[in-house]
Amino acid sequence: MKLSVIIPAFNAERTLAACVESVFSALDGCSFELILVDDGSTDGTLALAESLAGAGARGGRGEAGAAVRVLHQENGGVSSARNLGLDHAAGDWVAFVDADDTLDPACGPSLCSILADAAPSCDILILRSFTGGKERYPWAGLFADGALASREGLMRKGYLRGSVCGCIFRRNFLSANGLHFPEGVRLSEDSVFFAACLGEAQRIRFCDIPFYRIGVFEGSASHSFREDDPEQLARAMYALEAGVADAPVRNYALFKLMIVLASRSAAAGIPAGEIYRRCGLARRLPLALDGIYAERPKIRILNLSFGLFRFLIKLRDSLC
Repeated sequence: MKLSVIIPAFNAERTLAACVESVFSALDGCSFELILVDDGSTDGTLALAESLAGAGARGGRGEAGAAVRVLHQENGGVSSARNLGLDHAAGDWVAFVDADDTLDPACGPSLCSILADAAPSCDILILRSFTGGKERYPWAGLFADGALASREGLMRKGYLRGSVCGCIFRRNFLSANGLHFPEGVRLSEDSVFFAACLGEAQRIRFCDIPFYRIGVFEGSASHSFREDDPEQLARAMYALEAGVADAPVRNYALFKLMIVLASRSAAAGIPAGEIYRRCGLARRLPLALDGIYAERPKIRILNLSFGLFRFLIKLRDSLC
């Protein structure tokens, strides 16, 4: 089973080589292709990508049969770059790796076996990912290693990711359902994509394999606030409403986005009334959540008052 690894890169000259090296090291012995997508970089990223591709083609790293391709586009954002990579992917499976992140060097042997065993019996593989020494989106307390869950099973346990990094998707599943990243969305595009995938997926498998290492840098999108963040999150909400037909998945993902919105706006000191106006929350609240979701206190509070929910997050942060 062949794996397509897609790396979007914008001005990533400082980190791209280490990222690519980690892919070759982690996947040594696996059948894979590497697709580097330069997103209109203004530094030396494109030249570096071409140099790395040349070294890969000469068998300088990892498996001699691993193909490395470089694609270039005018700057269109990470969603556009990932979509271009998807359009050119030829593997049975697809993984997305950001240019400032790395793969775990120990994942290869287990991953090769899992990919061969899982196809075509599942749509999404969820592995383990880490930020520093802390696990990101942990699932061990919810699902057993090797467990095969339905989307209903994930939703009942409230498991929804905000990142595709650490997941592997069956390519035919993505193409058959027309699943692409929402272009023009700069924040939470991963949340929208994963929710869209979850809305179509029937079989999700959890694998106890350390796979993904997230780089943390000063000024990264997850550690900074910009004036247009509320509008960007509103775009993500529109994309969810337009692209996810499954109502429980769509509305639970909206709830998660509103948590992000409340946290970021509270940190920036933006008044709740302005958030209401800029993000069109008046027409989105209350969220229609059935069964177990409607019983959760956070969701009840959110439906009662976004301003109160925002205050509680600010209070929580002050106590931490």
